Amino acid sequence: MISGMDILVFLIVLGVLIFVHELGHFVAAKACGIYVDRFSLGMPPRIFGIKFGETDYCVGLLPIGGYVKMAGQEDAPLSEEERESTYGNVPTERWFNNKPIWQRAVVLIAGPAMNIVLAVVIYAFMAGYGREVPLHLEETRIGLVEAKSPASLAPMYLVEDGQAVDFTKEPDAEGWRVGDKVVSIDGKETTRFQDIMIAAILGPGKVATVEIERLGDDGEPVRYLSLLEPKLLDDGIEATRFGVMPFQTALVRHVLPDSPAKTHGLRPGDVIVSMDGTLVDRASFSQRVRKLPAGAEMKLELLRDGDVMEMTLLTREEGSFEDVVFEPSLNMLVTVGDDAPPEVTLDDREVLREWGLNRGDKVLTVNDNPEVGTALRRLVRQDSMDEVHLRVERHRPFYAVFGEATVDTVSLRLDDVIHALTEVDRSALPRIDSISDEFAKKSGLQRKDILIEVDGEPATVARLREIEKTRIGETIPIKVRRPSILFGLYQGEEELTSELRVGSIQQIGVAWGTKTVFRQESAGQILPFAFAESWRQVTQIGTVLRGLFTGKLSPKLLGGPVMIGEVIMDAFKRGFFLLLEFTAVISINLAVFNLLPLPVLDGGQLVFLLIEMVRRRPVSIKVVEAVQQVGFVLIIGLLIFVTFNDVSRIIDRLLP
Repeated sequence: MISGMDILVFLIVLGVLIFVHELGHFVAAKACGIYVDRFSLGMPPRIFGIKFGETDYCVGLLPIGGYVKMAGQEDAPLSEEERESTYGNVPTERWFNNKPIWQRAVVLIAGPAMNIVLAVVIYAFMAGYGREVPLHLEETRIGLVEAKSPASLAPMYLVEDGQAVDFTKEPDAEGWRVGDKVVSIDGKETTRFQDIMIAAILGPGKVATVEIERLGDDGEPVRYLSLLEPKLLDDGIEATRFGVMPFQTALVRHVLPDSPAKTHGLRPGDVIVSMDGTLVDRASFSQRVRKLPAGAEMKLELLRDGDVMEMTLLTREEGSFEDVVFEPSLNMLVTVGDDAPPEVTLDDREVLREWGLNRGDKVLTVNDNPEVGTALRRLVRQDSMDEVHLRVERHRPFYAVFGEATVDTVSLRLDDVIHALTEVDRSALPRIDSISDEFAKKSGLQRKDILIEVDGEPATVARLREIEKTRIGETIPIKVRRPSILFGLYQGEEELTSELRVGSIQQIGVAWGTKTVFRQESAGQILPFAFAESWRQVTQIGTVLRGLFTGKLSPKLLGGPVMIGEVIMDAFKRGFFLLLEFTAVISINLAVFNLLPLPVLDGGQLVFLLIEMVRRRPVSIKVVEAVQQVGFVLIIGLLIFVTFNDVSRIIDRLLP
């Protein structure tokens, strides 16, 4: 749900990006002695502003851009009479079009350059301040390899020192494995998992040569060259992929009470390295465990406080609805840990005010138990109307700077506490979030169907979870309401009956954490890091543009204002530093886009200056006007296209 704060953050970020861009044009124009009539943040009509000196500093109603209005520089050329009427009081030597070519070029380049500067400043701040970053995004280790994907079938040829690889012989191995490290792709070094994803997206129709480093049986690294072509996989994603996930360390965040993991002594902070002698990450480990026979025994190798240890562990049978996933999550409390006080994440201010809570409040204890997650998981077996006593640390916006947080005691119903901490209302109607194609055909169910009855009783998240836990192997009758879509034009509302089967899976009873590394550059490396990150973004944008022009990249992947807004708001919810990082990325995108040689954009104006420099006289006004009209149509067309993509994505999320 989009809140007012989300929209405000989006407008602030957009405003900063536009302000910085236009400030570049403005400062350069002033430095070159050009008359600046208006500096506007936002597009007309003008809402308010102040005139200081010769310039009107104002805010426009439409927050979709901004502009610097200079004498003698028009997006749509004026006639001599119109120009005289507008700027007749300005000395002609202060007109933009009468300045030397190099000064006009500086003014045009200054806007995009300031966006690059903003990105460099953001990256420099993050590098100097330091932050925790997910380890799996900072390395190129391979996690789960999807079955029948290009990576799972790729031939592997051993690399031996001083010898060329013979790709005509039988491969020495087949398929990438969990823990493999991608060293390079087509001779280009990879440093982050993002490099692997981009290479796959831009590589359809081309066999990539990937250098893989794998630990041999003796523990020493062995190099292979792997040949594979990225493909569109059957997962609804419109980009080609190799079929791999990043290696996410199997870090135990917390251990569920009365679970096999608890019984056998697994602890928070343990890292599961291997299972039955095979290297695993958390996705591959979870997948293997789920498919084990009931009561299976496994041998684990762990890292605990830096020491290697072994553990034998038995699984436990649990129920899980087959071939269907519900939203909200039926097992919502797994996310609430004991390692740190969980925060109130619910964004409904009216409900929170009624409960005496605020978004961002930290729950220190539940019924005097500081292990909040464990306490809630035990209480959930009791009556959901039971009263729970919380000690809450208040974090209001100004406390961190001007005062200390306060600690209060709040009493709430158990379900309200769960709702506040997980955003899941256990009394809500469950909705089908995803369903396998085979089961959809068999059951008649589809995504977005809402359960209204389960086993003859009103359906709720809590009721469905109870059935999942206690009725393994049974088939449960259900009734669903199929909602109307697009006012009934695409799909009318109806009710239908079907069945769900509670399957059996194996679990050990842990919740996973994300392994992070603290990334901070030394004083001498802050600026080199900031420039390197900015340049990396520029080159990646260039690679994407090349992929679009060559047809290797689908234009359906392009996003517009709606997508940018979603990215900014999502980043804001996930943390301040992620918001900063995405602001830097968008700023560089804005800079590169404005330098494209399209009329109306800064890059198009630079092309006119280049032609003028070669011809030694300006391009005729009629030609400029005609080209700019074409350019305007192209830009509007592009805006409509990317907005159509944005709307299509939204509709795809709404449709079954």
